[in-house]
Amino acid sequence: MGLAVQNEQSDLLDVIVTEDEPIVAWELENTLSSLGCRVAGPFPSVHSAIAALSNCAPKIAVLDVNLQDGEVFPLADRLYENEVPLIFHTANTRADLLASRYAGSQVVLKPSRPEQLREAIALAKSRFAG
Repeated sequence: MGLAVQNEQSDLLDVIVTEDEPIVAWELENTLSSLGCRVAGPFPSVHSAIAALSNCAPKIAVLDVNLQDGEVFPLADRLYENEVPLIFHTANTRADLLASRYAGSQVVLKPSRPEQLREAIALAKSRFAG
């Protein structure tokens, strides 16, 4: 029985999440967990998310742009350098700026529907697998 649980756990996709709005963070965590993701976070600040990188190796990132301690870009830069697919989950309407700064990234505008996140995760997963 323990082995099955271990295999189940190893099949989960590690996703780091930043979000400083508690209700949105909760919804994101539930949605991503239902999609087979193991969620690191949600982290309300850039500082806490960067600190968490020493304990996790995310395969995908779902990032709010504006956090408690500023914009998410220092974390996004680090993840992008390590070829982690980025999904910006934001009310920030500068999607063109995000796409030009982080080629291949996706933007899901808030408020979002679970289907939008599901599609973004599937696309990011295919890029990671490919």
